[in-house]
Amino acid sequence: DGADDFPELAISNTANFTVPGGLKIGVNERGQLKAFSGGGVASSYGYLGYSNGSTGQVTISGANSKWENSAYLYVGASSSGTITIEDGGRLENGEVSSIGYLSSATGVVTVTGAESLWNNTGILNVGDGGTGTLNITDGGMVSSPALNFIGLDNGSTGHATVAGTGSQWLTPKLYLGERGNGTLNVEAGGVVTNESVFIGT
Repeated sequence: DGADDFPELAISNTANFTVPGGLKIGVNERGQLKAFSGGGVASSYGYLGYSNGSTGQVTISGANSKWENSAYLYVGASSSGTITIEDGGRLENGEVSSIGYLSSATGVVTVTGAESLWNNTGILNVGDGGTGTLNITDGGMVSSPALNFIGLDNGSTGHATVAGTGSQWLTPKLYLGERGNGTLNVEAGGVVTNESVFIGT
């Protein structure tokens, strides 16, 4: 079945959906969340792909469309999770973000298009214990002012790509292959701005 067959929560046309607790998207099976045309979502924490065999998908599309998540975020907690931020959408996250959390997990985050932004205040792990991928393309931006790891734990794999004019990853410290396998590709006018990079630490 395609993604369009997933059980779906869609927020649009400047509507707002607030969850005082957390959002679990793809708990035992499949689920997806869409915020578009100025729709907004607010939560305290988020899980995508919560249990083994589950799939969680989030799309944030268009100017003024946003997901504001005040605490931690797991994209691919135990299984599969994907987030796409496009066409000026925005994701704000207040604490740790993990892409591919457990060894069984696969997570992908794509930030694409001018004015599309992921602002992550806490630590960002791309490939925490599992497999994680971060794509920043076509003018998208990720700002992560805390520590950033690509391939954090033993057995993990992290991939990050920053590609295209205007595409940026702003981070003070980047650890590439901390205890796992990590790769970073910067190409076709992409920019990574940081103070320190540690390779194979």
